[in-house]
Amino acid sequence: STAFFGMYRNWGPGADAVHGVPWARELDYFTARPFLGKSFVNGFHWLTPDV
Repeated sequence: STAFFGMYRNWGPGADAVHGVPWARELDYFTARPFLGKSFVNGFHWLTPDV
C-alpha cells in the first residue's frame, strides 16, 4: 500500500460523504504541510497569485 487519501480542513457540499469512509484520513497541519504549497501541484503556472 503506497497511497492514502488524506483530507485537511475539508468543508462544503460533499465533505460529509468522505468523512464516513474507512480509507480516508483527517490530516493535521504538520502532516498536510508538504502538500499545501503551490510547488506540489506545479501551481505557479496555473493558480492565481491569491491562492
